[in-house]
Amino acid sequence: MKATLVIPTYNRAERLRSLLHCLAEQRGEALARVVVGDDGSSDHTVEVVQSFRDRLPIVHAWQEDRGFRAGQARNLGIERAIGDVVIFADDDVLVGPHFVDAHLRAHAARRGQLCVVLGPRHRMLAFEREVPGPEDFEQAERDDRIGDLEGRSVEEHEAPWIFVYSCNFSVTLGGPELRFDDGFSGWGLEDTELGYRLHHAGYRILEEPDAQVLHVD
Repeated sequence: MKATLVIPTYNRAERLRSLLHCLAEQRGEALARVVVGDDGSSDHTVEVVQSFRDRLPIVHAWQEDRGFRAGQARNLGIERAIGDVVIFADDDVLVGPHFVDAHLRAHAARRGQLCVVLGPRHRMLAFEREVPGPEDFEQAERDDRIGDLEGRSVEEHEAPWIFVYSCNFSVTLGGPELRFDDGFSGWGLEDTELGYRLHHAGYRILEEPDAQVLHVD
């Protein structure tokens, strides 16, 4: 299986650089494309993307700055996605070297099914190395809604779509409803709304504990 990884960004060139470095260190050959969905940045985001062209199959997709339109920026990535799965990660997180493989393993175990795979988010106040390892995630504080399930699986929850949050999830390519609603602007809820539509279109919403991201404050 192959994946496209989509990163929405806006004027966070150095945070983006850190994430791209993590992606360049991924194990295996499963990363078919990285799409940076640029929501109209005016800093040196383009130069950062260009600096990774010899290390990643990277595409820069830009839209005019007309306010906070992260959902539409992610749609730029969906439109350019190739492979079997599209993974979404925000520009302010770091990932370990097996991040892409963890998402793809979860999908491969359910090949032939439409799936949404959720990964946990952890938070640290400071992080000195370039790429986090297992020990870093163990030490960090978990900070996501999935951690509140109290022993139940996402599928058992009466409203599993509420756990679809944009900083770390993946979706099977080729199924219906995979597009963020263009009507959303400003922060929040576009990911929950997408999860709602995907759930009602027949996608299974699952958690993969090894598909972790680290947010550094």
